Amino acid sequence: MPQMSEKDNFLESERQGWLNVARWRPSTGIGRFDAQYSPSTSLLSINVNLHFRFLTYREFAQELGNANWEDNPELPIWTDAEKESYKARFKYITEQVWSRQYRFESSKAGWTEFGAQVDVNVNCASTRGGAHYVIRAVKVPEGEGFRSQCAHEPLWDGMFCQRDVRYEVEAKRDQSYANFAMNWLEKAIERKHCDFLAFDRSASTLTNQAFESLAGFVDVARRHIYGSFADSGLKIWVYANADANDSGYRIASKRSAEIAKRLRQLLSPNGNVVEEVGKFSKQRWIRTPMETNLRRRTNLNATEISARNFCGGMLLVKNRLTNIDAGPLDEVPALPRNYIVAAHEFGHILGLPDEYFGVQCDRMRNEIAKRRDLPVAVRTRPTNDRLVAQQEGFSGLVAAADVPAPIMGSTGVVTDSIMYAGKRVLPAHYVTFFEALVNLTQPYMAPADWSIVPDNPNNFIHAHASA
Repeated sequence: MPQMSEKDNFLESERQGWLNVARWRPSTGIGRFDAQYSPSTSLLSINVNLHFRFLTYREFAQELGNANWEDNPELPIWTDAEKESYKARFKYITEQVWSRQYRFESSKAGWTEFGAQVDVNVNCASTRGGAHYVIRAVKVPEGEGFRSQCAHEPLWDGMFCQRDVRYEVEAKRDQSYANFAMNWLEKAIERKHCDFLAFDRSASTLTNQAFESLAGFVDVARRHIYGSFADSGLKIWVYANADANDSGYRIASKRSAEIAKRLRQLLSPNGNVVEEVGKFSKQRWIRTPMETNLRRRTNLNATEISARNFCGGMLLVKNRLTNIDAGPLDEVPALPRNYIVAAHEFGHILGLPDEYFGVQCDRMRNEIAKRRDLPVAVRTRPTNDRLVAQQEGFSGLVAAADVPAPIMGSTGVVTDSIMYAGKRVLPAHYVTFFEALVNLTQPYMAPADWSIVPDNPNNFIHAHASA
């Protein structure tokens, strides 16, 4: 009988049912799920069993051992129809949010046919003994607060309420996210060299290099510029000028119009976010970012910069973090985050830590510092041992998977990450799946043989954030 090849042995492992693991515990120290890999169908199945318990607010207070729990109202209660609707909605949200945002590809020589799309399957009808987590769903009276959370070993318990399968309404967070988006776009303008677009003398037509810079900016800017951004009133501003040897205001106006026209075309159908600075006197806030751009990209002296004596144009954003005249946060338009608590908390069940507690360990700081879009320097500020341990494990997986690290609250403002307060699933949010896949495919595949790549064209990815 001929000896089986390494690849034949790998495929035989699937036939024997060996490429699966039950109750996988990610090295972040939180989360629990089953994983099964099928190389023949290129599918990694992540299976989560949940057992639901539906409680009134009073019953929940009693279970927590709260003093005076009897003073809590007995109503409202869950109807049978509401229970089934809640479980169906919970299942739909978590599966839709977490499945097929990214896939895994193999780079191993001779093994590139192997890969894995990711299906997250949530069983909301598990027995208590068979569940990865027990979910206590509480019917909270109108006007009462409730903090949803997941507790891990040894409790394996989730606490949710009826509001957690709906979009969160929090105006201040929406405003803070809008400011984060503008700050991120400001950094993208700099990275893609749209902070100064040089024109040929007396010309109002973009050079090929300038157009490529605009196109590169748009390629990454679509992460934030979509329908909600356009509707919020946020703008990308265009400003252009001419120097003493140029043709004066008329050529400056033509340059501004040319940049704006090309940018609107590239951003279509959201070109209405582009606005021209008609007169400097009407948009005096641009002085600080404009002068910063000119110092960075030109050899103009201080007098020429102050006089706005330059042959070119630029993109600008009104960001209160760096533009001192941009106004307080209360004046920033709100940008909906489409945040759903159930989707965020389910990320903990998948082994992912919160990102709003800041940077807890040097290992996490070092991964974040690799990014090129950070508005501020990253500092390590440990809060407690539990959070430090989670980030130690998480940052190790981020490094092993070679994906950009989330900002982890290091900017001090709300981001659009699902593990902060938004809806976006990032490449780093698949690292616990990556770890399970590596475990299932060793010794045939090494960690470096697998890469995480986008699998959802509607999720304009964080992979571009450090491009």
